[in-house]
Amino acid sequence: MKKVLFSAALFFTACAVSAQESVVKEAKSAKSDPVKAAQIIEPALTDPSTANDPETWKLAGDFQKSIYDDENMKLYLPGGQADTAKLYNSLAKMFEYYTKCDEVEQAKVQSGELKKPKLRKKLAKTLATVRPQLTNAGSDAYNAGNYANALKFFGLYVDAPQNPLFADEDAVKNDTLTPLIANYAALAANSLKDNAAVIKYATIGKEHKEEGYRSLMCLAEAYGKGETPDSAKWLTTIQEGVEKFPSQEYFIGNLMDYYIQKGKIDEGLAQMDAVLAAITQQRLEAGRVGGGRDDEDVLDARQHEGGQRIVDHGLIVDRQQLLAGDHRQRIKPGAGTAGQNNAFHNLCTPLFVLKKLCSYTG
Repeated sequence: MKKVLFSAALFFTACAVSAQESVVKEAKSAKSDPVKAAQIIEPALTDPSTANDPETWKLAGDFQKSIYDDENMKLYLPGGQADTAKLYNSLAKMFEYYTKCDEVEQAKVQSGELKKPKLRKKLAKTLATVRPQLTNAGSDAYNAGNYANALKFFGLYVDAPQNPLFADEDAVKNDTLTPLIANYAALAANSLKDNAAVIKYATIGKEHKEEGYRSLMCLAEAYGKGETPDSAKWLTTIQEGVEKFPSQEYFIGNLMDYYIQKGKIDEGLAQMDAVLAAITQQRLEAGRVGGGRDDEDVLDARQHEGGQRIVDHGLIVDRQQLLAGDHRQRIKPGAGTAGQNNAFHNLCTPLFVLKKLCSYTG
């Protein structure tokens, strides 16, 4: 009886494997219609008999790439109308499937089933070429109020340098735009009240020399609110904001309020002296440099990279569109860090007044 049951189990297993293999073959035969082929192969991505084969994931990614290429080509044609939702959806799935392909292949290398990976280099090149489009996908989603999708697309862009798939792609690993895009990921996460994602991306975004204040604001909100506020990290974040971005009212205002509430007037006065000195120095340096921004148009740095048509839908160029969320009362339009004298004047005046009031209180 046991032999019969064992034989039956083997038979059904063989049938299941055969069924999924036939699904893969059917998908391959339908590759001329990538949308149909992508639908056909979906069951093979969840069945262990085929999901543990890197070629299955590569094939699924190839179908998504074909869909993406078809829509992207329409952007080149006179009067062409691309379905951007379809374009961006296939872009995200391409990243998902090619990354999974690499993971499965690397696991087989680690187990000794494969001597070395053969797909990684090609997959990395393909994804590196289309990666700039993720900023447009995130921009469209953010402007539409779809913060979950904005976080997904911006997150994929920011996560890439740490993805082992891109270990040999220096252009991705050393991408100087990553901290800037991390700011947008943090803003999207903040709108979703996803503190874990805020902390993840704001920790990267805060290092951007001009836009990093956005991430620090989001970090302060994450540490100061939520189910488990962390007052120590909140204060450290506010202090970092004061040090790096002394012309941003948000940080000095919160810090002064903290000192007043704690009765640390002398410490607060000393902090204001330091801020005023930093602002003066910034103003002098701004006058010498003569203004200008490294990232005035983020997408210009990636325009047509690798023959890839990049669609500019405005969010990265017009950064103030990003302010239409929880920070619109705190992030002041036009309050940059260098070369903007009105911002210095508008901040210094209330600081002098606040300092005088604090001295009376002390």
